[in-house]
Amino acid sequence: MHLLEIIILSFFVTSTFSCKSQTDNVDKQNTETMKTDELASLEGDDIVHAVFQSIAKEIWIDKKVDMDYFTKLPIQKRVIYKTYLLEMEVNNGGFSQFYSNRGYELAEDIPKFMEMIGAQNHGEIVKEANNYIIANKIESLDENPLNKLDERFYLESNVNNILKLQTNYIKRNLTYFKLK
Repeated sequence: MHLLEIIILSFFVTSTFSCKSQTDNVDKQNTETMKTDELASLEGDDIVHAVFQSIAKEIWIDKKVDMDYFTKLPIQKRVIYKTYLLEMEVNNGGFSQFYSNRGYELAEDIPKFMEMIGAQNHGEIVKEANNYIIANKIESLDENPLNKLDERFYLESNVNNILKLQTNYIKRNLTYFKLK
């Protein structure tokens, strides 16, 4: 093995164990928080992140990546999971990144879900992005019409913060998010 390969392999192993340790700590904190019924006392980012991580764990870890199980989740959990994923992807790399990483199928019901949390304008923007994806193949990430939708999404987020809307939605539907 070459020295460079050994260095890269060592970095990968170290990073993997470090990330696993951090993930385990976050999971433990979230599980403890959720189990002690303190979810209702969390605010903003904290409650949304705790709920999202709990749903993700339920879908991907506990059920061993069972997409059929995902469709059987209460709609309240699907609303938070999908709107959180969309916002995270769009804020990180725009709609192009979202569709590239997640596909159109995941986005189909997000406009309705955005409306359910009170983000009607965001829902309209997502609907336009969905329509564009259905009708067109993205040729270039630099010059595609989704970039304009990204800008509208960011501007709308300055007016209507999705995390605040998600927090309010979770608090209105708290019984669907508690762990037993």
